[in-house]
Amino acid sequence: VSHLLPPVAAHLEAIKLCADTADWQSACMLLQHMIDAGLDASEQPLTATLRACAAAGEWQRAASLLRMAYAEGLTCTAAAYSHAICACEDAGHSEEATQLYALAVQDGALSHWDPSEPFTIDLRGFKPQVAICALRFALQHEIGNYLQCDLKIVAGAGVSRGDGGAPP
Repeated sequence: VSHLLPPVAAHLEAIKLCADTADWQSACMLLQHMIDAGLDASEQPLTATLRACAAAGEWQRAASLLRMAYAEGLTCTAAAYSHAICACEDAGHSEEATQLYALAVQDGALSHWDPSEPFTIDLRGFKPQVAICALRFALQHEIGNYLQCDLKIVAGAGVSRGDGGAPP
């Protein structure tokens, strides 16, 4: 009886170990191996690889990997976007972070609007860097001079209406 993990599970566990130790190079190599072998590299493997890049401060690698995954049609989770956005924000590259946040909104992975309450930005559950980016995006690209009523912004601890890019 074999006690080996299936290929996807084995790769995922190895990538998670890389993320835990900020070994972004090995994580990227394992993810590429999965893609080359035709294995499903969406969601968890991609997210763990982005976590490794963010942990190592490799914001450029995180941003380019996320853009490549999006272009290739891989499923990018809220957590995947969150790791890349945080890496960019932590490195002081807020414009890149905002562009990635816009991509997450376009992809439907993240949303700062509370669907149950009009004109309410709900940042509960967002990592601080993602919340900053979401607010920047909303103020720069959505609200502008169009707001004709009071805007409510909900932040801090409390019950979230969604995952908002929380870690897996």
